[in-house]
Amino acid sequence: MPEATITAIHEKHSRGIPADDAQIVDFTRDLVRKHRVSAASMSALQQRFGDEQFIELTGTIGYYSMLAMTVNACELEASPGADPL
Repeated sequence: MPEATITAIHEKHSRGIPADDAQIVDFTRDLVRKHRVSAASMSALQQRFGDEQFIELTGTIGYYSMLAMTVNACELEASPGADPL
């Protein structure tokens, strides 16, 4: 993944990242923040990836959201000396 994409995600914007990455980042942000996505966003990703990969992408986003909630609810912390994410 390009460093610009990682930086944009960390800084909560989409400026300067490749259009293909921005499409996924914006879809993910909408899904996580609003729990909904626009019909246009969904259609664009379905056309780009096909139905199966679109469902896999959406499921992966949901899975990582669940893991984050579990970590937060259990107040888990990284091991001492672990590299920060």
